[in-house]
Order: sequence, then C-alpha cells, then structure tokens
Amino acid sequence: MADLKQLAGQAAHQGAGPIAVIVAEIQFLHMAEQIPTDVCVMEFFLSILSVAVIAAGGVLIMRGELNTVDLITFSLYITTFVNPVRKLANFSELLANGTAGFSRFLELMRTEPAMKDAPDAVEPERMDRKNSITPLNRPIAL
Repeated sequence: MADLKQLAGQAAHQGAGPIAVIVAEIQFLHMAEQIPTDVCVMEFFLSILSVAVIAAGGVLIMRGELNTVDLITFSLYITTFVNPVRKLANFSELLANGTAGFSRFLELMRTEPAMKDAPDAVEPERMDRKNSITPLNRPIAL
C-alpha cells in the first residue's frame, strides 16, 4: 500500500495543484480505512474552502479590489469557522463508534453461555472472611 507521501509526491510530480494533493491525501486515508467516507467528504470540502478563499483572494488582490490584510483576516475567519465543524464531526464519529460498540457489548452480554450447570449441581454456600482461605493463613487487609 502506498503511503501518504508517495501519493502526494505523485500528485505534485504530475503538475497537479493543491487540490489534487488534498484529493490524494483523502484517497490515502480512505484506502487505509482510518476514517469513514462521510468524514473524507467533509474534510475534502473544508480543505477546498480554504483553497477557494486563497485563490479568490489572490485574484481580487491582482485586480486591486482586495488588500492582503483583508485576505489574511478572512482566511483566519474561515479557520475559526472550520475548526469547530471538524471537532463536531469528530465527536459525532466517536459517538457513533461508541454506540455501535456498546450495542455489540450488550449483544454479547445477552447471549446464553454454551456451558451449562449440571442438573445435580450444588450451590456453594456463602463464605465469610473467617472461613476463607488466604495465602499463609493471613487475614485479608481491607
């Protein structure tokens, strides 16, 4: 399996722009099955948002309709907007994984054991501290 640096290097070597490098990174993460597809799509669009802002800002700066301070400010606004969205998406993924794991745990706990007690099995009597066996006959310290 190719790693992230190889995929990004291939995309950059082929003369692709930053969008192709981002797509290569997302494809790698999807191939490695580290993140689900919906998170890949969300990450792609959030990354494209930053690229689009910088590209559109560059065009407006070349036309003289925008200065660099405004572009940097708007880019920081985008970053401020995107980070909580990423955190929310990560939380929702963790919640879904936790819910699925808990349902599998409940399913496992509800299964009947394959080994059953014999019909003539005797219930053990209740043991207290005085009758319990301890190593070297020392009492248990609580």
